[in-house]
Parts: sequence; structure tokens; C-alpha cells
Amino acid sequence: MWAAALASACALTCALAGLVTGTAAADGGLTRDKWWQQLTGEKTINARFYGLTLDEVRDDLDQIAADGYKILNLDWPVKAGPTSIYNGLSASDFYSVEPSIGTDQDWLDFLEAAHARGIAVTTWFNIAYFWTGSALFKQAEADVRRYGPIRANQPANSPARFFRWRSGAGTVTKPCDLCGVNGLTKRWVTDPDAGTNISYYSGWADQPTGDFAAAEWRAEARRVLEHWLDTGLDGFIVDAITEMVDCDASCLRSTITDTIHAYPGRMAAAETPRDATAIGYGFDATTDQAFWGNQIATTAIARQNPSAIDDGLWTRDGIVAAGGTALSAPDFTTTSDAATHLLQAATIAASGNQLLVWDPGDGFGSPSTWAGEGASFKAITDAVVANPALQSQGARTQVATDDDTKTYAFVRTSVSGTQKALAVFNYTNAARTVTVNLAGSGVGDGTTTNLLAAGAGPSISGGSVTVRLPAWGYAFYGVPLPSSSCSTNLCGSLTTASGGTVDLTATGTADWAHWGTSSATSFDHKNGAGLISDRTAVGSGTITRYANNAIGYTWSDGTPTASATASTTGIYVTGAGNGFRFTVPADTTARRLLVHVGAWEARGRLVATLSDGSVSSYTSTSLSAGSGSSANGTFALSYRAARAGQTLTVSWTVDSVVTSNGNVTLQSAALQGGGGSGPTTTVVDDGAAGWSWGGGWSAYADGPAHGGTAHGGSTIGAWGSYTFTGSAVRVRTWKEAGAGSVEVFLDGVSQGVFSEDNGGAEAYGQLLFSHRFASSGTHTIRLVATTAAWTMVDALEVDS
Repeated sequence: MWAAALASACALTCALAGLVTGTAAADGGLTRDKWWQQLTGEKTINARFYGLTLDEVRDDLDQIAADGYKILNLDWPVKAGPTSIYNGLSASDFYSVEPSIGTDQDWLDFLEAAHARGIAVTTWFNIAYFWTGSALFKQAEADVRRYGPIRANQPANSPARFFRWRSGAGTVTKPCDLCGVNGLTKRWVTDPDAGTNISYYSGWADQPTGDFAAAEWRAEARRVLEHWLDTGLDGFIVDAITEMVDCDASCLRSTITDTIHAYPGRMAAAETPRDATAIGYGFDATTDQAFWGNQIATTAIARQNPSAIDDGLWTRDGIVAAGGTALSAPDFTTTSDAATHLLQAATIAASGNQLLVWDPGDGFGSPSTWAGEGASFKAITDAVVANPALQSQGARTQVATDDDTKTYAFVRTSVSGTQKALAVFNYTNAARTVTVNLAGSGVGDGTTTNLLAAGAGPSISGGSVTVRLPAWGYAFYGVPLPSSSCSTNLCGSLTTASGGTVDLTATGTADWAHWGTSSATSFDHKNGAGLISDRTAVGSGTITRYANNAIGYTWSDGTPTASATASTTGIYVTGAGNGFRFTVPADTTARRLLVHVGAWEARGRLVATLSDGSVSSYTSTSLSAGSGSSANGTFALSYRAARAGQTLTVSWTVDSVVTSNGNVTLQSAALQGGGGSGPTTTVVDDGAAGWSWGGGWSAYADGPAHGGTAHGGSTIGAWGSYTFTGSAVRVRTWKEAGAGSVEVFLDGVSQGVFSEDNGGAEAYGQLLFSHRFASSGTHTIRLVATTAAWTMVDALEVDS
């Protein structure tokens, strides 16, 4: 059926060879096999829902490419049930194209045409949703009538085995095949067509759902994925994996992501869960909860205040830190002008999210139809493709502007750390001159490059740059690195050693650890510290103790072993991919971690990652030993997180082996801290001394709140006030559907009214308000309830 597929897939590879720059692959180790890490600008079309055909979409490909889109997602191209049932998401035949949009050959022709233009093509559907009227389900009902609901009694090739059946009535009765039903309620549905008192399990809209607990359905789901991948499709966005019946992390890997990854260069993305959890299931990408629908940016536009945007990007940072790519969709329905549309698109794309635009239902239209803005959207997506620092895996660090309540800026760093970019945004309806403070961002003085248009940008001098932006304007600049070798908040270096003694008490001023003193599970550390965690295993190798290390370790303040002199013990593990992992705390204070390791007939891989995703991971494979030899070394890691309460995770694993005995060793670690120049964060609980309260807010016990208490009430005019000294302040609170609003004043000046209503479930530790000052000073924050609905204050975070 798919005779043209191989040629189509090849066409994409060749087209991307010209689209993805060579510098991108060389810079960060990115390859065309991971095109989703390099491209942005994804146009999503549900052809059937909007009455389009594949031929019509194919005829529009030249305009789609001219508008700047690099990826085209075709929603639900499978033959499906009526649109009256949950918008037509139920499959009638997973192996055929929906007839209303075209034929199987039309699909192949469309793919080939898209690939010839360098456009990657993905599709989005759920591989478990069925329609009651499908021929397959009708056959399943007939088999259940004949053989009963027990799977083992049904023929081996019966589609009845794809579903979950039982004897007994359900909560509701099966709807008619053309009856409109919506919702995702999981329940048993009585099916008179399958026999007397027989029901099937439904995960959505009372329609039959594939049962992932059944080996037969897991195998069928793999065949469905392979069928579409064989056409030359470049990837899937798999719908609602959290709604699949009995498909846990292992099932998702073995059934979905492993199947997709068996095809080189194919993306496996998830619609849910919208955080880093999906990456842990083996997916390459997932939607970003914080920016889904771009509520954060649209709220910032409505308030003309972007101070909460950076906090909303932490979900994206977590997805990237886990090795994934975040997908974010703007909301072009809440604003009608091209300038605010472009501001949303620029913020999403430059921050490292894959920009996903719903069309035509989002009201976005074609950028080429916008008066005076025809080339601007394409300039945004082109800039990301051409600059590794702006691509999805690069780190992002917010930098202060002269007024963070009106403008917003961040620095992006490429995976390798060799390229940086500055993005600046004006979230007001008036032109502004913006001064950006680049101190501590790893950016050097010198001339910048305008990444949205040819030519030079403004010069950076004394760690500062000034930019003129129009109303709702933005700018991307390539910026120089500083003269120093450490350009980010996570740097590393390796020093090798052939012998000697290390005094852990002297070097581990904050904490130290040693492994293997008396057994493979021995863990000695600085008495009373507890900052360095014990190691955990990476992979499946057996961890073994050894006692003939070339380096000796000495300490005098340890526990459980109080002291040791030149101990040559340690632990090792063999086999590629096997190794060790441990963590240390991280916050805005600069720290230095010394990791003492070794290798025998192997090359080791050290990876250090900050949990906030504010900077790229440090990776080194520099320590190696040849046949019959060993190597020992110390990795010195200097690090600092972008906010409090984070961790640095260090893994040391076997990268490759010379012989089957090849292994890596873990010996000791020493932590030094407190000497950094960066700000520290102090959490001011609502019960701390210095607060003033009145007007109706009173203290009450609240277990999930910070410190177990909060101040709250339901009186308009209730207030709390606190005076602090610092460079930034954030208000943390509780949020829930129906909650009230709070007006925030700084030094007597209103900063706006902020809602505690999140439209959903109760959540604690939520950001209500954030402000960064030009410099550290003494300020007073006053919070005032503006509605009679319940409001509360939990804590402040103050940066020094």
C-alpha cells in the first residue's frame, strides 16, 4: 500500500539537510535524527473538522512554507466515526485515511510534497479510541455473543480480545452509533448487541477503548503505529496517554515509544501529561502545561506586565532538563492585532518551546495577510533554526531589565555552551527604550548580531545593553561570550592523577562522602552535614567493592567511620551504561563539587544537571583507560541554580569499554559552598516576625502551606504588610477555582490586581506576584484583598 513511503522519507532527510544548519549539528551534537530539537513553527490542522481535503492542504504548502512553518501536524487523519461523537475522534478503521479528506494515495502524495519543501509532517490521534459503529467492533460484539466475555475463550484472531468485557450490567447502556456523546468518563457500558447482561469498559464518550492490559491489543497498537510510520510520517503526538486503559510507564515504552523509535528520526510526543513525567515514559516531547494556550503571555499582554512569565517557564525548563522538548500553543483568539500575536509567538519560540499553532480554528490566519507583518513570523522561526542557542535544548536564564513589570529578557545558551543569544520583549502598548543588565549571565562586552534581520545590533558595554523596542515589540540578538572560560552557572573541568592522598576533611568544607570503605554499600560522610546523598545505581550492573585504588582518602570528622588514613577503597561497576548517581543541594549560592572517580579499560561519562533546567548539563567523556590500564581523576564542578530549593544530580557511568572487564569507579566527593557572589533567597513565612495584618486576614493552621500556617479570609480590604531588604520579591500563595483576588503594592504604588482563582483543583506554593528591582534596597510590600471570595497569603521569597 505504501510504495512511495521510502522515497518520501528520503525526501525529508534531503530537505532538512538544507534547512538545518551544519553549525547546529556540530555545536550541540544535534543531528537531523532529532529534528524536533532544531525546528519550531508547527501548523496544526484538523482537515476533517474544518472541511479541508489533503489535496487542498497540499496545494497550500508553498504558502505554509513561505509563512515560516517548518512542521505540519495533521490531526486525526484516520477513518473515523461521526463528528457528533467527541468531534469525530473515534476510529472506524485505523489502517485507512478518513474518506472525507482523501484517499491513501492522497496521503502519500501529500507527504511527498511536504517533504520536498523541507516540512516535517506529524499526526495527532489516540490509538485506543474506537467507534461503536466500526466493522471491527461489530465483529467483536458478534464474537462475544458466540464465545462469551472471557478473553481466553475467544478465538485467537478475534478483535473481541482488543477490548475489556464482563458479565454484568454497566453504569449506562451503549449509545446508538450516531448519537452524540462527549466526555472522558471511565465506566462500564451495557452492550445488548454483545449478549444478555454483557458490558464493555469505556475510557471516553461511552465508546469502546483498546485494553492495554491485553497482549492482543498492545500488539495491534504497535501495528497501527508501524502502519503510519511506514508511510514516511515523521512522528506522532499521541493523544491523552493518561486516559489509556491500564497502560503504565512500562506499557507506554514497550508499546508506543519503542515502536516509534525503531524508525530513525521519528518523534514520539505526548499530549499529556504536560510536564517532564512524559519524558520519563520515553517520549521525546510533550505539551507544556504552563504555556498551553499561552495563558501566561496573554495575561501579561492584558495586564501589560510580564513579571510572571519566567515563573511559568519552569515547566518548560523541567521538560528540557529531563531531555525532552516542550510544545506550546499561543492563544490568538484573545487578541486581534498582529503585534500581540507576534509577541506571543516570539516569546514561545525564543524560550525554547516548539511553537505549535492551531489553524484555522485559532483565528491566527496566514501571517502573510497581516498588514506590514508578512515576514515577521517567518523571521522568528528562521532565527531559531539558524541559531543553536535558541533551539529547544539550550539553557535559559532570565536577566533583569530596568523595569521587569513592563519588559522581559532572557539569555539562551547552546548545548555546547559556545553560543549565546539575548531575547528582549516589550509587553506594553507604547514604544520603550529597554536597558538589560547582563551581569552574571555569561555574556561578554562587544557587538551583538541582529538575529531577526541582517546586520549588527546594539553594543554591550560594562555588562549592559540598551534596546529600543516598538509597542509589543521584541528582539533577538547573538551576543559574545566573556573572556573567561566559564560562561554559565554550571562549569566543569577534569584533573587526572596517578597517585597521592586526598584529605576529605580539608577539601570538603561543606560536606564530603566516600564509598566502599568496608563493603559495596558503605557510605561514609562528614558528621552532621548530610548534603551529599548516597549513590544509587544506574543501569543493571553489579556494584562491587575494591581496595587497591591508586589514590588514598583521609578524613577525621566522619560517620559511621570516624576517621581513616589513606584508604584506597572504592566501588566499581562493569558494562556500558552502568554506573552511579548522587545529588547535592543547589540554590543561588555558588558552590564547588569535587568528584573523585576512575576507569579501567573503559571510557567514563560524567553528566551533571541542575534540576531547574536554567543551564545546560555539563557532560564529559574525557577520562578513559586503554587495555590493561586504569585512569583516575577529579571533576571540579562549579555551579549555581537560578532559584532556591534545587539539586545538582551527578552521574558517572561506563560510556564504552575496551574489554568485557571495562568498568568505572566511584571513590569520593567533596562539597565546598558559600563563597559565591550570587543572591541568596530567604523565605519569609506568614508567621514570621515583622508582618502586620489587619482588615480580616487572620492566621490559621494549614498543613500543606509553608510552615503549616497561612493568613486568609473572605473580607474585602483585608491586608498584610512586610518590609524587607532585597533585590527581588515573590509572593507565594494557594490557588483554587473560585478563589478571590489580591492587589499588590510596592512602596505604596499599586502593581495590579492578581487572582488566586486557577479554575481548577487546590494547589499550594503558587506564584501570585514577582518583581525584580534595579538594585538591592529596602522596600515595603502590601497585599490587599479586593473580593469577598476567600484569599490567602502563604509566604514571601526575598532575594538578597
